[in-house]
Amino acid sequence: MRTDKLYLVGFMAAGKTSLARALGARLSWRVEDIDELIEARERLTIADIFADKHFWAREMLLEHTDPGFGEYIGPGIVPKFSETPGAVRWSGTWEEGSHNQDVYGGLLGLADEEIAELETEGIL
Repeated sequence: MRTDKLYLVGFMAAGKTSLARALGARLSWRVEDIDELIEARERLTIADIFADKHFWAREMLLEHTDPGFGEYIGPGIVPKFSETPGAVRWSGTWEEGSHNQDVYGGLLGLADEEIAELETEGIL
């Protein structure tokens, strides 16, 4: 199954934008940087959002603890429902590249050789 959309999720400075732009160029896809979209909508930088007491008061940002990584600041649950408010129970795997074959091979339909080339080029 080949997809026409891909969402890259990770910590600040993890390389999401660089990877997205490289993949977008290779696959001729439009690339949207969510940080840029958020900053335009909120009229605040991402750093300002992390420092804003209102985002914390609304639990849009939460302190999380991951057994393998430790403590970090991450997103809260949106939207919030009174009867089923939701919770973050697991932050995902921290093993770098653990889903590369599933994403690049399965979803994007790249051959093993193409994935190996991306790895050699330092893109993955």
